[in-house]
Amino acid sequence: MLQRCEYDHIFVPIRSMQFIAVIDDEEIIFVDSLNYAVRDGEGGRMILLAWGIGQEGVRDSLSAPVSVDLIHYAPTARDLHSRVMVELPKALDLLEERAREHRCKPRQKKVLAFPK
Repeated sequence: MLQRCEYDHIFVPIRSMQFIAVIDDEEIIFVDSLNYAVRDGEGGRMILLAWGIGQEGVRDSLSAPVSVDLIHYAPTARDLHSRVMVELPKALDLLEERAREHRCKPRQKKVLAFPK
């Protein structure tokens, strides 16, 4: 999906949880779209959970596991992680289906020649 996006990240609504997953090359963060926090006069939505994808997340096969760092920002994040594992694939499937309906094309890629 990142290959078809003109930006470096994509937003994936997880409607069943009222969350938004924000995916980029290095991490996936899960934002609570219902709750709003304010500190020192500034506010915003709360990130409750993140998956950090390091270089060890690079793999040679699509079926190979990817190691991630599970980062909790709330005491309930462990339970949240279990639910995200079920709901995120459904949300990604829906997003993929809609992308096909709108005929989204992959971004043009360049092959760079490396000096010898």
